[in-house]
Amino acid sequence: MKELGASTWEEALITLRSVSPIHHVEHIQAPVLLVHGEKDRTAPLEQAQHLYRSLQSAGKRGELFIVPAAGHVFNFRDEEQGKLAWEKTIEFLDRQLKENPYDEGSEIIK
Repeated sequence: MKELGASTWEEALITLRSVSPIHHVEHIQAPVLLVHGEKDRTAPLEQAQHLYRSLQSAGKRGELFIVPAAGHVFNFRDEEQGKLAWEKTIEFLDRQLKENPYDEGSEIIK
């Protein structure tokens, strides 16, 4: 709670809710990749599924990849699960960058 500048759990919840992406879906402009452990008990899978459905409902582009049997911070605990998540991330970025190399109004920096 200290990191949030809150002295009570109720104060912390106000801050956490205000910065949660679920409350800002309408402002998301870039494609989103959600990578979530199937057995995550810290941040339940249902939260990622809810965000994914909200993105879809708002007409936003996104993908949800569920890492089988993975918990929270699986990439630090299981090399194979981490490798799988990185492979999916690279595939996602590769697809996005090939489809949308840059916006017409973007500046290319050399």
